[in-house]
Amino acid sequence: MVREKSILLSLLFFILVIATTSVSAKNFGHIEGYVKDIQTNDPLPYANIVVVGTSWGTTTDLNGKYVLKLPPGTYTIRCRFIGYKTEEATITVGNEERIKKNFKLKYGEVIKGKAIVVTAQAEGQVKAISQQLASKQIVNVVSSARIQELPDANAAESIARLPGVSIKRTGGEGNQVVIRGLAPKYNAVTIDGVRIASSNPNDRSADLSMISSNMLEGIEVYKTVTADQDADVIGGTVNFKMREARGERKGLGFRLLAQGGYTGLSNAYNKYDNYKIVPSIEGRFFNQKLGLFLQLNLEKRNLTSNEFGASYNHKSADHIYYVTNSIDLHFIPRFRKRTNAALMLDY
Repeated sequence: MVREKSILLSLLFFILVIATTSVSAKNFGHIEGYVKDIQTNDPLPYANIVVVGTSWGTTTDLNGKYVLKLPPGTYTIRCRFIGYKTEEATITVGNEERIKKNFKLKYGEVIKGKAIVVTAQAEGQVKAISQQLASKQIVNVVSSARIQELPDANAAESIARLPGVSIKRTGGEGNQVVIRGLAPKYNAVTIDGVRIASSNPNDRSADLSMISSNMLEGIEVYKTVTADQDADVIGGTVNFKMREARGERKGLGFRLLAQGGYTGLSNAYNKYDNYKIVPSIEGRFFNQKLGLFLQLNLEKRNLTSNEFGASYNHKSADHIYYVTNSIDLHFIPRFRKRTNAALMLDY
């Protein structure tokens, strides 16, 4: 009888705790918003959001968004991100109230220490470095700001800036990637995590010269063979992140990139027939939830070249003297024309 009473009391206490928790959970408020760079308006993923004086906190997702669930009261919210100045805000949360608070962080946080190390880093690459530090995998990242610094002909040229990565060229342009010295057929190329098909009928390598670097938000290169990678990837994986609407202004924004070029060969046909025109339209609607990004890429390059070749033979048995048999100079007209388009919708 005593045992039955103990079980009954324990059950009643358990039900009371659950009911109290569910009732109190309904009274919780929510603080949500985005953490972005104050200059570029780019989202800052994995930023730390903490409630000062408590153990409560959270981190932002890949889009820079955070959601913090708190009981009613007044709190000081602190936002931190590597390389940026810390920001704080005092917010009062009511019962079942949803409060939006966005943080705009400014680059330039100074970290004090015993040793003095003088380094320099372009501001546009700070986000990429922070992503590398916060990643659970060994990855090299190139940000969109770094991609736009130099007029790369295509996406392959942009990848070649990373350590341990080289490219194969055809007609003066890079078209295939070589990771850790392994041939392109041993590497995988993905777009937003989706593997693209091979463009070579003889192996599974992909031609990257057809991808415009202006359509990319960033490039990620994984050079380690881990369990989360495809089994047939021996060299590494290249992931292209497609550009999304940034919403720097209300409504639609318009951008235009125009470039020209000159071919210096004396016998080249139409030396000024080099251009690159990239118009784009972007904007975010419905409280920044729906994004629209449309970009066109019109490009023509004169890759005409002169190639020099020679043949020779050994004159003596000990291979000390050589005799030149012929000298050839070839004029190779070569033109590269691209027409690309990209349409990105995100919600």
